[in-house]
Amino acid sequence: MMERADVAICAAIGAADLVCEDRLLEAAFRALANLALDEASQTGLAASDAMVWCVRGLYKCSYVHVLRAAAHATAAIAYRCRSNKARFAQLGALAACVRVVNDFGTGSLEHTELYSSAVHAASLAACTLLSFSPNHLLFEDCRGVETYSVLCRTTEHMELLTVGAMVIASVAPGVRSRCEALTEGRLLYFEQTSGLDALIRCAKWAYSRSEPPCWLKEAVTTLQMSHAQLHKEVQDSKPRLSKGDNELFSRKFLFEEVLAHIHLDHVVTHSQDLGDLGFRVY
Repeated sequence: MMERADVAICAAIGAADLVCEDRLLEAAFRALANLALDEASQTGLAASDAMVWCVRGLYKCSYVHVLRAAAHATAAIAYRCRSNKARFAQLGALAACVRVVNDFGTGSLEHTELYSSAVHAASLAACTLLSFSPNHLLFEDCRGVETYSVLCRTTEHMELLTVGAMVIASVAPGVRSRCEALTEGRLLYFEQTSGLDALIRCAKWAYSRSEPPCWLKEAVTTLQMSHAQLHKEVQDSKPRLSKGDNELFSRKFLFEEVLAHIHLDHVVTHSQDLGDLGFRVY
């Protein structure tokens, strides 16, 4: 059933107008996100055109509910799947996520509030794609760190501040890479941005009354270490949070049940017996 469902959904997206048919597109992308519940389903979706349509949706659509659904589908298909993360990056998914943040994440409070759910979903997609470190260079190429630093510096929405910092923490250098760079006299790209300032703002504002999550504490602590502290940390080989394939959020945020209102066709509505039967089935 799943094999036929994803093909049918992709066909529906392909036949739809990406600019106008927003309700159909939202339902289709939501269905793709809900299909990607396990590794087998993700593999099946990767074999179809689902990934291509997800990226096109993020690039071309402007309806907030369509962008949100397409971003959730992207994140769900890539979640804990290295091959899908790599292919999404090749298709331009990271640049598409950055496009959503650039276009809808900054501006007036009314504008950003309207699109906050889409920006949040696109950031979750970027976060899961960036848990695969080979994608970091592509993120640098589309100036992703700068874009998310601006988001964290200017947003008044705490959920966007948190998820924006999560994306930045995903590409923040670890202890060993910072230590090696300082030893060799190299300046890492991340340290030429305001990524650390964005992480600190998140810690101060979003977690002023609670303990910051380990991914945030880890990133800030590592970026504030001196060369001597980094060298000692490497020598001691203390267990640190390894970003690797670790996802920073739960898969449950990508799944959503929606009540579909089913309208009876003209045959049922004009037959009393069939009408009664239809309402009993419904």
